[in-house]
Amino acid sequence: DLHHTWDPWSVTLDPFARRAVFTAAGTDEIEGRGVHIFSLGLEPAGPGRQVGWTPVNLEGKVWIDDATAVRLLADLVAEARSGDETSRWSLKMSVNGIGLDPGVVRPTQTQ
Repeated sequence: DLHHTWDPWSVTLDPFARRAVFTAAGTDEIEGRGVHIFSLGLEPAGPGRQVGWTPVNLEGKVWIDDATAVRLLADLVAEARSGDETSRWSLKMSVNGIGLDPGVVRPTQTQ
């Protein structure tokens, strides 16, 4: 459960992972760090009947740090359907302070 609490990206994209398409959309700079921008989309469903929640839409962008591959920004909208029900959600996230010293000091051992 910690994985889902810690990583909202994975929670949001898990149902779409098999059909998610990332397309290079340029480069930029965030907080002085080079980033690659990717547009997100959804490849068409394969043949056959879909069971359970079926992804119907995924769109947005993600900004990936060149040096660390950390997702620095994300802005996406997702939609899935099951029978007559439709679920829509969005994710907007940002990460900053990459590469900065967190100031954590290792405790010394006592004898």
